[in-house]
Amino acid sequence: MVHAVGLSDPGELSLHVEPGRVDVVVVSAPRTVPDPVVPAGALPRPPDVAVRSGVPCLLLVPAFSRAVARAALTLGYAAAMSADAAPRLVYRRVGALMQRVRRSGRARGLVDENV
Repeated sequence: MVHAVGLSDPGELSLHVEPGRVDVVVVSAPRTVPDPVVPAGALPRPPDVAVRSGVPCLLLVPAFSRAVARAALTLGYAAAMSADAAPRLVYRRVGALMQRVRRSGRARGLVDENV
């Protein structure tokens, strides 16, 4: 990762996503998310601008469980993990999401060239 930006206002995200300067969006859920059964409505939705642009979103939650992971995937997140995970693990997960984007971009580019 070369550059990271912290935003408190999700509206500011479009200024970075639309020109293509964002590879992954990390969203932190509030501490009020119940556990272990989390309805999808209790989690924050991924930013619309990121979803429309195909930017993967990682959700960090205070109390991680399989129910939380399923609810996050249902909402459109690429992955979810515990907010108290070691920074190294968060870094590796973001790296994996960036790798997935690069691979899919290459695959689309190869398909486009062969058509």
